[in-house]
Amino acid sequence: MYASFGKVAALVCFLLAATFSSSVSGQLIGIEPIGDPSAPVIIVPGQPFEQFYPNVFDLDHPKKLTFEGVIINDDPNNRPGEVAIWFDWLDIMGGISTSPPVVHTIVPGVPTDLFGPSAPMWIIPYCPPQVSIHIEALGPGFPLAVNGVFIHECLIPEPATVGLGTLGFACFFAALRRRRPVC
Repeated sequence: MYASFGKVAALVCFLLAATFSSSVSGQLIGIEPIGDPSAPVIIVPGQPFEQFYPNVFDLDHPKKLTFEGVIINDDPNNRPGEVAIWFDWLDIMGGISTSPPVVHTIVPGVPTDLFGPSAPMWIIPYCPPQVSIHIEALGPGFPLAVNGVFIHECLIPEPATVGLGTLGFACFFAALRRRRPVC
């Protein structure tokens, strides 16, 4: 009876650890505003928004880059427009690496929300010393009004998640140890 209780306890601890570690929460490095509702950033073709931010350099943890916000196409001729959003960073060799651009079509006069699954996002396998965001109007409709935030986050597991995972493995090995036959 105790062996099956140990297995159940080990399974519960392991599942809890897996659940919490899959939604790793991390040390927030930066939330950078891009425009605001009363004064959005205006983007026209040939004049992209580019902003660079210093960062904590950490080779041991991944970095998540996200843009969340709203883009409005204010084209006076009522033409749809396209916007490209991408990120880049200083790589460990001193060069610049770039994410692929995410392109969205922006309907005139209709706010395009980029939140949750529709938000441009990229994960770098380490936390570089500098990150940047680029937003470019591709036309034909423009100007584009942008209001949002650039979030760059170093993904570091919380100590409770690490402790719960360790507890799960300890329970699992304790349950295995009890199953050994005694000679």
